[in-house]
Amino acid sequence: NNKPLQTLTEAYDSVQAIKVINEYEILTGSVDGCLRRYDIRYGRLTVDEFDGQSISCISASSDSRYLLLGMLDSGIRLIETQTGRVVKNYKGKHVNRSYKVYCTFDGSENLVLTGSEAGSMAWYDVADDDSTGFASAPANSGAVLCVRAYESQVLATT
Repeated sequence: NNKPLQTLTEAYDSVQAIKVINEYEILTGSVDGCLRRYDIRYGRLTVDEFDGQSISCISASSDSRYLLLGMLDSGIRLIETQTGRVVKNYKGKHVNRSYKVYCTFDGSENLVLTGSEAGSMAWYDVADDDSTGFASAPANSGAVLCVRAYESQVLATT
């Protein structure tokens, strides 16, 4: 059967990111700058707005208490999942204005990892000041769009 069980029509613009957490919550991030949390147990929708900045990536901590939102203003917001409160805004070591650039926690969840349209990879210490971080030397002339971590390994692709 190819008929959907439910269609989520609340976004005003393109949905760029989807994440399922806790087995019952569907998160969507869209170009309209809203994070929508659908609790499918209760049919409840919660919307958090982020100043109209487009959301292109959603990553969750292993316990789903925190989310990383990759934004097209070259920022990554660390937010509390339940409240939508911004805990930190990582910015300054990477460029993300045009493409979907993935961000994620490293295996120990001590670092935030991201690619960059400048051809490098950047990382920020979760516990440090928002702008404290490091960027690798550009690996090539293309953007690093995807970064993934598994235990102590990191994979980056252009």
